[in-house]
Amino acid sequence: MMDWEQVKHRYKDGDAKQIYGVGTGGPVRKRLCDYIAENFLNCNSFFEFGCSAGFNLARIKYNVSDAKYEGIDINPDAVIYGQKQGNNVNIGDEDTLKTYPDEAFDVVFTSSVMNHIPDEAFQYIMDELKRIAKKAVICMEGNVSLEPDYYIHAWETCGFKNVETAGKGDWVTYHIWRWDK
Repeated sequence: MMDWEQVKHRYKDGDAKQIYGVGTGGPVRKRLCDYIAENFLNCNSFFEFGCSAGFNLARIKYNVSDAKYEGIDINPDAVIYGQKQGNNVNIGDEDTLKTYPDEAFDVVFTSSVMNHIPDEAFQYIMDELKRIAKKAVICMEGNVSLEPDYYIHAWETCGFKNVETAGKGDWVTYHIWRWDK
């Protein structure tokens, strides 16, 4: 397994740079956006950690139009592309989370980000996401690299509940995990 610096390099500058910069995410990510819109329609602010070009934010904005939207990602090409599309996305990583005040956003979410995070960074990032959330943290993640029992344990240890199996890809099952303040 790669360590955290190797993972960041892979998605910022390496071989995975092109694979997530300009896609819309298909039905599984659509389900995440629909879940957020269905459950948090009256919220005023949304933040995505690992937002790529901001397509999930744009989908949620379509359903909940009068809210504030923001996202960060480590891939500068994806961020530049998203900014050209009018999405409020910026370059950032886990250290950027420290710059946000407590309860800065009603809902904080991820989509297929945390399943790439090694153990040494997982708890820290989850704590930061919970800190900047006013109401909830929603994570749609696939169990690709961890043993299923460990995967469930890691989320439950952080206080999350598996609220839905969002769908199956070719080689992964996606789950929506939820933490409420």
